[in-house]
Amino acid sequence: MGSDPRRYATVPIDVREEHAILGFIAAVVGRENRGRVRVLDFGGGIGLAYVHLLKTSHERFAVTYDVIELEWACAEGRQIFEHDPHIAFHASLPADCAGVDIIVAASSIQYIEDYAGLLARLCEYNVRYILLTDLYTGGFPTYATCELSAPGAAIPFWFVNRSELVGILRQGGYELLFTGRTPDAVGQENFPEDMRLPEGRRSAMLFGRVRGPAEGRGIPVTAKDSGHDTAD
Repeated sequence: MGSDPRRYATVPIDVREEHAILGFIAAVVGRENRGRVRVLDFGGGIGLAYVHLLKTSHERFAVTYDVIELEWACAEGRQIFEHDPHIAFHASLPADCAGVDIIVAASSIQYIEDYAGLLARLCEYNVRYILLTDLYTGGFPTYATCELSAPGAAIPFWFVNRSELVGILRQGGYELLFTGRTPDAVGQENFPEDMRLPEGRRSAMLFGRVRGPAEGRGIPVTAKDSGHDTAD
């Protein structure tokens, strides 16, 4: 049986989960920081990603972890980790993120109506890396649909144009370093073909900080970066 040539396209489709990517980035940062790494996890639930990160660090790094979540999740997380001083839970974004190296937002951007405002706010923290995973993004124009998570409950759910997303981060002083797609496809048979995810796959995108915000710092923000394109 021959290999599927699509597996060797520019965007890899072997990004299995965000925990593996975060562990790799944290290992690189920790080595540069003399064994210390601090993470801000937006929408981090009760701290599951923190547990995965500790398992990949081999006790070589001192990990400090801040989770931003709804108050009920914060209460659960505080109870679970009540004897661990290295993880903290917050119901809102802190005034500043001094000392934070990595911001991660996993499976959360699609639930934020003002995703552009949120991403701009995260850029203002001026951390080294911003990792966005489980993204519903592609070449289609940005649109919202509904997630029917329970009978009678419809949650707004955003599919964001890829170039728009990259443009927001670029305007905030970050460049795209890596893009990957999950191997499992999302069923979208009820969507028009031009509004579906590329091959039905969600994306992971890693952004790295450049010297300063794009405006006034010589970082070009093109129409393609800030508008709606048609490429996957």
